[in-house]
Amino acid sequence: MVRTMADSVGILAVLFGLAGTLAMGMLAIRSGLGALGAPPAGAAALLVWLATIGAIALASAATPLGRGIRILSDINIVLALGLMAYVLLFGPSAGLMAGFARALADCLVALPGLSVTLRPFGGDGQWTRDWTLTCFLWWLA
Repeated sequence: MVRTMADSVGILAVLFGLAGTLAMGMLAIRSGLGALGAPPAGAAALLVWLATIGAIALASAATPLGRGIRILSDINIVLALGLMAYVLLFGPSAGLMAGFARALADCLVALPGLSVTLRPFGGDGQWTRDWTLTCFLWWLA
């Protein structure tokens, strides 16, 4: 009985974690498309995105662990390197590199102070409260 309960809790944790991650992904897709100037995505468009992402996740889960994750990881690396090469070749490379160096230095300087506070952006900690549920779902998954 304890094993059945543990298995049930594990399955629910994974389901809620995946649901939270997919929900945040849908919000990120809608926000990204809006930033590109696309018209606001309606419910039907979000369902298409959800079905597509779900099908990819299902295909990955249906293959053996080493093979499915490896295929997705390889595709992800190729896409990331391609995007990086495109931006470096056709974007404002000098400005990007200067901004990267400045941001890296700023992060290294700010890291000690930010790592010991729950309110890194000042104020009343609204950011921390807003992200609590999302982080909790990811932690469970």
